[in-house]
Amino acid sequence: MTGPRLGAPLWWGIAALVVGLWIGGLLVAPVIPGLPTEPLVTIWLLPVTHYARDIAAALTVGATVTALLALPDRKARLARWAAGWSLVWLALLVPLTLLTVSDVEAAGAAESVGGLSAFLVDTLVGRVLLAQAVLVLGVVLLARARGPWRWVVVALALVAAALPALLGHGGLSGEHVAATVSLGLHVAAVSLWTGGLAVVVALVVSDRTDAGRLLSRFSLLALWCVIVVGETGLLSASLRLALPSQFAGTLYGSLVLLKAVLLGFLIRWGWQQRSRALPEVADGRPAALARYAGRELLIMGGAIALGIVLARLGPPNPAAPGTGFTPVALSVLAIGVPFLLVVCTQRRPRWLAAFAGYPEVAALAFLIVVAVVGVVGLPEALLGAELGALLGAVLLVGAGWCWLAATGRGTSWIDVALVVIAWPAIAWLSADSVTGPGVTIPMAIATTVAVEALLAFLIIGRVRRVRTDTREPVAVAG
Repeated sequence: MTGPRLGAPLWWGIAALVVGLWIGGLLVAPVIPGLPTEPLVTIWLLPVTHYARDIAAALTVGATVTALLALPDRKARLARWAAGWSLVWLALLVPLTLLTVSDVEAAGAAESVGGLSAFLVDTLVGRVLLAQAVLVLGVVLLARARGPWRWVVVALALVAAALPALLGHGGLSGEHVAATVSLGLHVAAVSLWTGGLAVVVALVVSDRTDAGRLLSRFSLLALWCVIVVGETGLLSASLRLALPSQFAGTLYGSLVLLKAVLLGFLIRWGWQQRSRALPEVADGRPAALARYAGRELLIMGGAIALGIVLARLGPPNPAAPGTGFTPVALSVLAIGVPFLLVVCTQRRPRWLAAFAGYPEVAALAFLIVVAVVGVVGLPEALLGAELGALLGAVLLVGAGWCWLAATGRGTSWIDVALVVIAWPAIAWLSADSVTGPGVTIPMAIATTVAVEALLAFLIIGRVRRVRTDTREPVAVAG
């Protein structure tokens, strides 16, 4: 695995970015009477360039930090990777700046170039982009430095990666200081975790010398990154979403829930990587590490893409409660969270064993709860928006976990097929029942496809289990 291919699974996040922009209605220019319309090319290219900039920043941070953990004979290679990706980062800032001018001023490419100097000097967005370019240029010039200068390079890269937090929903203005600081720490930790994983895996796969020591050091660093990402993500969500119903009834809150579930899967796979893959690497078999890391990088790319979609959406009005459950929230709470719990626990209570012989009954009970909560909205009608959202979330997670925990180890796939058939209608009706802004039919379509793919994965796993259990033993001639 060479420098240009570093972190290749991360680039699949562009697909998640496009889907997120599509369901949020962010791929079309809003028409406001009396104001100029933003060019369509800017609407499409700005978030993609933003994503590419974030990936290049993460890989640069990962290479600079890994150089502090690796053996001396590997530092030259890591310095080349850091220099190369910091150049990519610096180059991407040019189109990103031009597209940002076009976005802010709703102007075409020619007009963006003409007003570039004033934009960089007179606006906060321009000054932040200019400061980031200066810091990245410092990384480019010092990437091959040795000794204590490596710490300077790491500091420059981390500050440059976190600097766009100044532009997040208000920047450093009064009550938004806490949100800005937490977002900056969040971005820096994500860059270090994501880029560090990509660089360490590339290094270990290409050269297994002292792989165990390097992986152990990075594993400890990744643990601290997880703690920072989780804490800052929770703080940011609490500052931007004032009401529990906004997590369920708005697209912004639903995507925050989705990011939290993705973080849970990353933690689970990271632990599996440490407990299962590291011993195999020590035995000279890095295949398991590449498999787990590739899965993690795919999810990381999707999470970074969701962050860009959230920034484009902006948080909802703090005083406006959410209404009902969006298809995204319904899918995350009823399918995503229970699936994560079942994967993590691998156990089920004895009282659920009775349902194992009747998987269809468990699936029907699950669908009834989902329909009552997500389509009928009974908890909200009885308890109001806030308590109804909390009770509905508990019921959705509980019903999904009971179904999956009771039937997950069986060989029947009929219960999963029932959910596959019913889920498109549930997603469509839940989208129709939510009255908040941003809830669209594309959201129902995208979440249905995602849920159906996950359920198809469960059916395939059970079919394989049946074939394994019914396989006849091969007779051996004496």
